[in-house]
Amino acid sequence: EFLHFLDNYTNLKNYNNAERMIADAHNKISVILNKDEWKQKILSDLTDRDFNRERIKEFLFSQIKYCLSDAELYFSLVADRLSEAGVYSLKEKADEDLAALQTLKSFMSGGFWENGYYEFCERISAQKWSTFRVLKKYEDEKYAFEQIKDSINSIRKQGKRSFDKAKELARYNIENELEYIAESHDAVRILLKLTDLYDEIYSSLKRAENLVDFTDVEHFAIRLLENPDVRLEYQDKYEHVLVDEYQDSNHIQDRLIYLVSRGDNVFMVGDVKQSIYKFRLAEPEIFMQKQEEYRKSPTNGNSP
Repeated sequence: EFLHFLDNYTNLKNYNNAERMIADAHNKISVILNKDEWKQKILSDLTDRDFNRERIKEFLFSQIKYCLSDAELYFSLVADRLSEAGVYSLKEKADEDLAALQTLKSFMSGGFWENGYYEFCERISAQKWSTFRVLKKYEDEKYAFEQIKDSINSIRKQGKRSFDKAKELARYNIENELEYIAESHDAVRILLKLTDLYDEIYSSLKRAENLVDFTDVEHFAIRLLENPDVRLEYQDKYEHVLVDEYQDSNHIQDRLIYLVSRGDNVFMVGDVKQSIYKFRLAEPEIFMQKQEEYRKSPTNGNSP
């Protein structure tokens, strides 16, 4: 099994990739609360085709929608710049391009995969953009366009790039991906075994030197706070719990916030767009989940 793992993820001359995978997986797992339960679920999910199909569709839907919205912003900017410069003949073309994008976006609604997906793919594949060239009969606009031409072309290029990403995602072969996920089951199982061995060795080295790392401190704190008496002492101690950069939290840190608060005295601030930095194994999904929960039921944020 180990040799099979090496065959898939390394070559005979260099095992750095396997070493890096094991270390990265160990770091990821270190901030999970119920590690054994999480590992079992991961392995089970890999063979659940229906579950994975829905996850892939959900991911593709969100990414396609994001790319189209991004393209729409750029194309709107083009139309605005042309209008400000008085290049109205090309503004009409920009509006046509923008309208085509908005039509495509209108497919991104409920029932997309069942009702609108195939027509969407046909439309996005056939989409052609206007050629921006000032005709002779609009000679008075030519000079104004020359002044902003480079800027307009640059903005359109970015918009088209976002659009092309959406088009590529729309063509994604979901069934091929499902096969790949199922085939990865054995390799992931071996990887998880290797992370257990890695953790045993790493932990023994820390004990020998009487050391702890940052994640150990977090786990020890949670272990203490799971004691009802200790937890109540700290919940009574803090009148308010203020959390900044909440998008940088992971599951273990979120648990700490929960344990030291009373449920109605937590104030969290964050910006999910900054989660790009992935600070200390951050899980921006936690932020997004809370945001969605409070949007659906605002009183959730005021209840213990």
